[in-house]
Parts: sequence; structure tokens; C-alpha cells
Amino acid sequence: YFPVVGVNWRQAVNYCKWRTTVVNLKLAEEAGYFESTGGRGGEDAFAGAEGGDLGSSAGTPPGLSSGVVLPGYRLPTEAEWEYAARNGGDRKKWAGADNESELDEYAWYYNNSARDGTHAVAGKKPNGLGLYDMMGNVWEWCSDWYDRDYYENSPAKNPEGPSDGSTRVLRGGGWKSKPDHLRTVDRNDFVPTSKKFANIGFRLARSP
Repeated sequence: YFPVVGVNWRQAVNYCKWRTTVVNLKLAEEAGYFESTGGRGGEDAFAGAEGGDLGSSAGTPPGLSSGVVLPGYRLPTEAEWEYAARNGGDRKKWAGADNESELDEYAWYYNNSARDGTHAVAGKKPNGLGLYDMMGNVWEWCSDWYDRDYYENSPAKNPEGPSDGSTRVLRGGGWKSKPDHLRTVDRNDFVPTSKKFANIGFRLARSP
């Protein structure tokens, strides 16, 4: 499989909402929710619970067993993305690697794919959490608005980004990025309504 590319931030969020609804409908049907609500009309409980900008809708609709918790899919926050890229908070300079000489083993980037474009997912080694392509191949949208100085005064735990802004965060670098832009601490941003570049995609996060 190849990553989806050429999508703007809003399209990525809308996909998260769509996937949330589809998955929750299937789980609820398997749990017998629609029988207890008199048919598929009960799906309104899911379609109307897709959430806001982040597109998450975890929860338990009325009539469904309290033991069934439904997932919500969304874009990761920038902090979540970096935590995952750094193997769960390690001080890794790159996702899976500390030395630039190792990048070819973990990433599609300028040195090995500048003329080739996007590659299939999982063609290189994963990082320490088993996540593939956390650097290189395609840039990944995060949920946050971008603010260059945000982390100087952000919450110490689970920061969710500024409350507003004009651009959204991009992380990870793409297939034509040079090593500096692959670093786990490298921050970039782009206009959320633009899909100008063919090396921008996204990665899903799930709650719970």
C-alpha cells in the first residue's frame, strides 16, 4: 500500500470522521445495537457524534452495553506525533536512528528517493515502537495550529497546540527532504486548505 498524498488538512480530518463513523457502525451492529433500537435508524447516534475539528467520537451511544467503548479516529497532536517518533519519548535525533549514516535503513528521503517519489508503506525499518515511515516518504499533518513559540509556555503534559492560527503543523519530512527536515524535533507548517504538494499525507491516531 502507498500513503495517500495531495490532501489538505481539512480532507484529512474529514477522513478521520468518516472512518470513525464506519468503524463504529460495524462494531455497534456486531453488538446488536440496531436490534435494540429498532433498526438501522440508530446509526444517527454515530453520525451525529463525530466531534469537532479533531474528528474523534469515542463513547457509548444510549442502548449499547456500557462495556462497549467505541473508538474515535483523528489526527495526532504534534506532541503525540513527536512522542511516537522518538520511541515513546526517547531523545532520538531521528525516528529509529541517532546517526545520519543510518537514515537509509529507516527512511525514503532526498539521498535515496529524490527522483523516485512516494514509496510503499513499510519499505524501511520501523522505529522502536514498530511504527513505519515516521520520517521521510510523506509529510504528515498534525491536528495543531502552528505557533513557532508555543512550546515556550505550553502545558507540560499533553499539550494540544494553540487555540487558533493560520497554518497547521506538518511533521516527519517527505521523500525529497534532506536529513535536517527528518529530525524528530523539526517543526514545519502549511496552509490547511492547500493540497499543492504531492508529498503531504497523514497518519491516524485513535482514542481510546
